[in-house]
Amino acid sequence: MWKRVLDLGGLKRWFGDLRFLEPDGAADKRPSTPRPIPVLSREEPGAEGIPDATWHPARLALVERLWGDGFIAPGGAADVLQLVNPMGLTGADTLLLLGAGPFGAARAIAGGFHCWVEGYERDATLLAVAQSRAEQAGLKKRAPTQLLNSASKFRAKSASHAVSLQSIGDADAVGPVLAGVAGAMRPGGQLGMVELVVDGDLEDAIGKRWLELEQRSAPPPAQASIGGELRHLSFDVRIVDDISSRHVQSVLTGWMGFLQGVKAERPSRAQAQLMVAEAESWLLRLKLIDAKRLRVMRWQAIRG
Repeated sequence: MWKRVLDLGGLKRWFGDLRFLEPDGAADKRPSTPRPIPVLSREEPGAEGIPDATWHPARLALVERLWGDGFIAPGGAADVLQLVNPMGLTGADTLLLLGAGPFGAARAIAGGFHCWVEGYERDATLLAVAQSRAEQAGLKKRAPTQLLNSASKFRAKSASHAVSLQSIGDADAVGPVLAGVAGAMRPGGQLGMVELVVDGDLEDAIGKRWLELEQRSAPPPAQASIGGELRHLSFDVRIVDDISSRHVQSVLTGWMGFLQGVKAERPSRAQAQLMVAEAESWLLRLKLIDAKRLRVMRWQAIRG
């Protein structure tokens, strides 16, 4: 089913085989072997004013249209609330949130449970967006977001519970991130995690292209490395769940809704290039999941 929804060739044909994206006469000069669709940057014709950054405003607008306001991945508030519902949060609790993104998760948790949310985000652009939206929502003090990097220091035993939303990124970060979370949590607190994990390597053309489109410098971590580190840090792991099928369904639902919504629109060159590049990234992700080379995993654990 996903091959029909995220048909990159069909998407290109829907955009007029991309001919309207090119200068006059360029179609006659195209090489016989098509080049890969590039990630849009400010150097490309038609992209004036769009910053050369992973999360420039045009891409963020597209992605939020796919996954919902404040979210950069499928599942939205429903998946976030599934992670935190077992925690029994109250207004007296403080939740540590890693991978906060552009404020969607923090807003859902703070708004739904009236607890305190300490957010951390790796990307400086998403961090700025989250901070601006927190201020606009009147949640600057209740749900602040700070930069997550190797120098981040969490307050010891400051968090009742913790949530990590694909915040680890690669194998080298597993130990430092989880050790930081463990140190910030109080004994008996619950940790809910969702992480994209890899099985094997991504050294072939599909794997390398997916890493390039996602602007990852290294592959995701392995499931075993996360599970081993949680046990090493004395977490009592209660749930390890492969949620890849649900992730795939959420991807399809988002793209089907998006494509229905833009049928009547005539995208600009820059917009169309963004759409095709984003679609290619998700198509390759689904191919890798289908081949059991990538999986989306969920953990629920209790701090010992």
